[in-house]
Amino acid sequence: MTITHDELVNLDATIVEFVIPRLRAFRAITQTYPADLPTHDAWLAELDLMIAAFAARADRDSEEFRAAPCDVVSDGFKLFADRLEHLWL
Repeated sequence: MTITHDELVNLDATIVEFVIPRLRAFRAITQTYPADLPTHDAWLAELDLMIAAFAARADRDSEEFRAAPCDVVSDGFKLFADRLEHLWL
């Protein structure tokens, strides 16, 4: 695997671009949910928050990012980190 200099200079953007489509695809097909959540719908809501955070961050110059409360982005990223081990089918 070759990693370009541009990918490393903007590693945050590279990671965001990698994660967004995969989270969306995962959400579309997941049928399980973490044992500490009461329902599958609760899991989908958490995934929606993660996706919203990454989408808002994808374009820092976008109106969506400027309008997003800081806690939405940071909460979504924290949730992603907390739930990383649950992102499997």
